[in-house]
Amino acid sequence: MYIIAFQIEISDHENKQILEDYSWWPELVKKIASKADKFEIRCWPDEPEAIATGQRFGRQIENKRTTEAVFKGPITEAFLQHICRDYLDEAGALKWFTLNLYRGEEGLFHSGHYGSEPVVYVKTKEEMLQLKEWSKQYPAIWRVDVHKHPQKEAGL
Repeated sequence: MYIIAFQIEISDHENKQILEDYSWWPELVKKIASKADKFEIRCWPDEPEAIATGQRFGRQIENKRTTEAVFKGPITEAFLQHICRDYLDEAGALKWFTLNLYRGEEGLFHSGHYGSEPVVYVKTKEEMLQLKEWSKQYPAIWRVDVHKHPQKEAGL
């Protein structure tokens, strides 16, 4: 397994990371969502737009670890259209503190801290190389770090 972390230009706005350019984000989500079947949204109690998305497309699950509201649900065409078209809040930041995409229990995508920490998990070198090549068309992605997960490769 390859872990791909994209480094993005960001700035802080009232303790919330705002990216200089989000044009890459919905494209990456679409790429990964085509292989995924479930989502998880994590947001804070003072983020009504994020909570509304979670309530509309999933169900809230109990979270005893943090004060985050956590929602899980299936990836549907309506959900995908919503998160890829209506993804910015009034301040111009990503609406969701965290968006995770899964196939079964396998994590495929993590968009943390309002999109400032995107990570993709792929199985093959070819998939990894394709994503690295894809990222070159977006100047806001200034670096792509790839790590090979040795335990996943060994089947452990």
